[in-house]
Amino acid sequence: MKAKLILPLIAAALIATSCGSGDPRQQQTDSAMAMKVRVDSAIAAGQYAEAVALIDTISKRYPLATDVRKSLIPVRAKAMEDSIVKAIPQLDLGIANLKGAIDTERAKFVSQSTSANFPPVLVYRGTQGAMTGGARIQARVSTGDEEELNPWYLAVSAGKNIGISSLQVSTRSGAQFTVAVPASEYEQATVPMENMTPLARHLSDTGDAITSITASGSRGTVRIPVTAAQSDGVTAAYRLVTARDSLRSLLMVREKAERILQLARDQSVN
Repeated sequence: MKAKLILPLIAAALIATSCGSGDPRQQQTDSAMAMKVRVDSAIAAGQYAEAVALIDTISKRYPLATDVRKSLIPVRAKAMEDSIVKAIPQLDLGIANLKGAIDTERAKFVSQSTSANFPPVLVYRGTQGAMTGGARIQARVSTGDEEELNPWYLAVSAGKNIGISSLQVSTRSGAQFTVAVPASEYEQATVPMENMTPLARHLSDTGDAITSITASGSRGTVRIPVTAAQSDGVTAAYRLVTARDSLRSLLMVREKAERILQLARDQSVN
């Protein structure tokens, strides 16, 4: 009697164990096939980047689903190709827009020689001239070899030797900025781009303008009058260099896209 009760229990346990373990390869294959449906849907909807991401997930998550992964290799290559083909016109449009912005900003500047030992700089129209004969500022955009070292900077003259160490900048809106100046033992100083960026970004984003600057140093302070053109020069220099840097980055992305596109096409053929 007891044997009759025990045997069914053993059989049920064996069946449950068999169903619970399954074949890992088959389980991963089934899961991969289920995700492949999402890949097909993404491709049908033109969401090629999403399709590539899903295929990569399948490859990482289901290493035992070799047949599914192998079948997706040409699918991934084609999706990657279609994704880049779709993106290139947008990249080209962005490049064209940046070139237009650069041309617009560049037209606001004139070339000015500052030293026989360095390439000329670009200065905003209406602000050109030597930094002598009083307190003044001049935004300068570098050219040639100097372009990478210090893309743009602010030339400052206090009109007398105060050893300039900082600038206190007031704007039309009432905003105040303290700009650090690399140590100078002369009446003139150069403020690098990184020190000027917070102020210049504010001017560019808000349309604000500089109204006055007070230069401070170890030997006193000097109030530097600022014209509208000089303030606009700071904004324009920031915008020109920002657009120039953005264009350089976008051209690199465009070049990389072409390389990936060729690789994807080679994979599709093979």
